[in-house]
Amino acid sequence: MIPLATRLARAGFADPETAAPAAAADPWPTERRAILDELRRRIERLEKRTAEPTVGPRLPPGAPPPGSAHRLRRLGDLNGAEEVAWGARFSARSEGVVPSAAGIVASVPRWLGRLAGVTEPIADGLDHVRVLDCETTGLAGGTGTLAFLVGIGRFEPHGTFRVDQILLRGPASEPGFLDDLHALLEGGTALVTFNGRAFDGPLLRTRCVLARRRPGALASLPHVDLLPVARRMWRDRGDDCRLVTLEERVLRRRRVDDVGGFMAPAAYADFLRGGDPSALGAIVSHNRDDIVGTAALLVAALKILADPLRFAEDATELRAAAHLHGAHDGIEPALPILARALELARASELRRRILSDLAGAQRRLGLWDGATATWAQYAREFPGENRGFVEIAKVLERRRKDVAGALGMVRRAPHPAAVDLEHRRARLELRLSRKKARAIDPILFG
Repeated sequence: MIPLATRLARAGFADPETAAPAAAADPWPTERRAILDELRRRIERLEKRTAEPTVGPRLPPGAPPPGSAHRLRRLGDLNGAEEVAWGARFSARSEGVVPSAAGIVASVPRWLGRLAGVTEPIADGLDHVRVLDCETTGLAGGTGTLAFLVGIGRFEPHGTFRVDQILLRGPASEPGFLDDLHALLEGGTALVTFNGRAFDGPLLRTRCVLARRRPGALASLPHVDLLPVARRMWRDRGDDCRLVTLEERVLRRRRVDDVGGFMAPAAYADFLRGGDPSALGAIVSHNRDDIVGTAALLVAALKILADPLRFAEDATELRAAAHLHGAHDGIEPALPILARALELARASELRRRILSDLAGAQRRLGLWDGATATWAQYAREFPGENRGFVEIAKVLERRRKDVAGALGMVRRAPHPAAVDLEHRRARLELRLSRKKARAIDPILFG
């Protein structure tokens, strides 16, 4: 602490007779030096503690960390694994995935292009399609998520389906891992995934950028994401539209001893910490099943789109096919598909949708008799709704010029107090009164 006399002297209030000589030592620099000396001693102690050798043998430069040799040896022991510098490769084949009907094969290039959102058909159909699925360290995406297992499936000439998988040894080996992935995608004409447009594709492209690799085929190939198609075709069978659910209820195939993809991050994290990598074998099998299931689901969708009246099994599949045909081939080809869907539909909500679709298609084609008959059927099946009566009234008023008939149909609607119905009824009554007035005196009311 600085003495009071010193502080007064610094402020200019010291008595000249009692003031300390000018050369007297100032205690403040001494205190500062003491503080600095103490800080230096503490820093020296910290540096000495850091420099002390850690417990255990010192590793030579470039040597792998403890436990990595165990992982290197055991990774190659996984069933079907071929060990490489950056990890391991797997390869397997499946039968009975490729369609055999010649008419279906002929339509595949056109529908593949349409599902991928490109104007031209996909050359050679399924021959050079690549079906992709990956397992990651999490579902958050972004730069912190790593794809440690990627599988690529391809259709082979003799009706077999081949799945090649690559397993990453660790984050440091990712560049070589991505190089091998690009080699597997080389020569592909289209990429097929299940929810890959929102997750797998962006994630792998991000990993390529971080590893200073070009995305290549991951960015240039037309991409068919089966999730939107599956939601449209099979939502009634599998509410969650998960791939495993659709395999059971659409493909009628149940997986055996499937671990589930949610276990993949924990299994890989345990492996990186030096744990037993044998748990990754089940993740590899799960990934292979996902790829085969995606390929089989693609073939099922293509069959339905190629010939819906022959291959569709229920009204929902027919309705989805009708919408896609209407979007690409025009409305007219969709009419018989919707008519067949109406024959098969049993649930009231589904019948309501199909009747609306069918009447709308007939209206756009100018088939007013058919549209009127369809809306009449709607009114009979759903007599508690105003819609069928209102739609018939629109046809009578606008196309048949039958204002009285339109007003009579509006008055038959079950909910006359509805605001839109009251407005329509008032307008039709006004039109009808004016029409009658003109008939009485055309000169006065004309």
